[in-house]
Amino acid sequence: MQVAVAKSIPHFPLQLFCMTVLAAASMPCHAAIDLTPDARLVADLEVRAVQADPREKPYLYTELADKLTLMASRQVQNGDLDQAAVTLEKVEACSARIESEISDKSKGMKKAEMLLHATGRRLADMLRVSPSDLKPRLQATLKRLNDAQNSLLSKMFEH
Repeated sequence: MQVAVAKSIPHFPLQLFCMTVLAAASMPCHAAIDLTPDARLVADLEVRAVQADPREKPYLYTELADKLTLMASRQVQNGDLDQAAVTLEKVEACSARIESEISDKSKGMKKAEMLLHATGRRLADMLRVSPSDLKPRLQATLKRLNDAQNSLLSKMFEH
């Protein structure tokens, strides 16, 4: 009669896993990655959008509007409502540029539409939680962004 002998399992992978989990759990929650773009990144993106090939401009202006919306959200969270209003005016200007630059030959129209949708949702969320003196500016910005998104969709399904 043979007796089965259990082989010992090395503990190194389990120890490594436990150490990784403990290290990740010990990180403070505020150490999460800050996705808010800085002014330099926004300025660089604006220069790229202005100098871009006309086919790429709608998408680049969509990216710019998205980054500016993130900045405005952070400014509202920090209580800097005047600067947030200025940033939201820039989002409106980007929305107008998106609409004016759309053509049949534009690149990345589907990605731009999806990004506009996400940006619009972010603006709608900001509208719900923002102070009342910023709401008119947010409403105007959201309307302008929705108009740009509708123009983009119209151009996409025109064929």
